[in-house]
Amino acid sequence: MVGYPPDALEVEAFQLALPDLATIERLIVSAQKRLDKFLDDLERTSKASARALRLAAEKAIAANKSDQSQADEVSKWYRNGRSWRTGAMARKVVAHEVRKAKSVRG
Repeated sequence: MVGYPPDALEVEAFQLALPDLATIERLIVSAQKRLDKFLDDLERTSKASARALRLAAEKAIAANKSDQSQADEVSKWYRNGRSWRTGAMARKVVAHEVRKAKSVRG
């Protein structure tokens, strides 16, 4: 092409495509904003879920320790020469108290 610079076709093609490229750029920016918002929400809910899970685990561990200490009490009764019937009654009482404590704790 005589009288045009070597990149004249590329420049003209770019100028013709510019409105479509601007639309695509706006869509990309919009998608990035939505992704950032989603990731922020995910991080916030994950922290809340992690806290709730940690609390539930701590409660379960505490309840298990409590149950174990009550079971140890029953074992002491049994080892200290209490009769089988007394040991069985103690286990029933302890089991009832454990159930009652768990229902109160929620």
